[in-house]
Amino acid sequence: MNLERIKFPSKKKYTIKEVDILARTCLFRAGIDYLHGTGHGVGHFLNVHEGPYNQPWKPGMVHTNEPGYYENGNFGIRIENMLVCVQDSQFKDFLAFENITMFPYHKSLIDVKMLDTAEIDHINHYHEKIKQLLIPRVQDDRLALQFLDKESGPIV
Repeated sequence: MNLERIKFPSKKKYTIKEVDILARTCLFRAGIDYLHGTGHGVGHFLNVHEGPYNQPWKPGMVHTNEPGYYENGNFGIRIENMLVCVQDSQFKDFLAFENITMFPYHKSLIDVKMLDTAEIDHINHYHEKIKQLLIPRVQDDRLALQFLDKESGPIV
């Protein structure tokens, strides 16, 4: 979630390696890390795991956001969303990411006590965006509407 909330100067020519650490900060606060990359590019050469690893970010580039944590023989958690790099709407010479995956986070798997106010607000805003986009498209599907109502509601 942190990766989709960052903003960074477009002139600095940041790559995924330089913004990857921001995706890990939630786990770092708990004294843990994951042993894989945060994600990979999508759609450049249509390979499964492709760059841009060393290429500077440009608007229109799509990248997966896949932070995860696994305990051997116990459990694993992982977010797998796709982000598109965009020109930041607030700061002219900055880039940001926009989440283009429109599926709610499973609320029962979120430990709200571990989130700060900005993180809670971000998830609630994301869920509201999902509802606004999807409800008009599933008006005739009672189960889909029930699912969206339950899973896209505020987490607190």
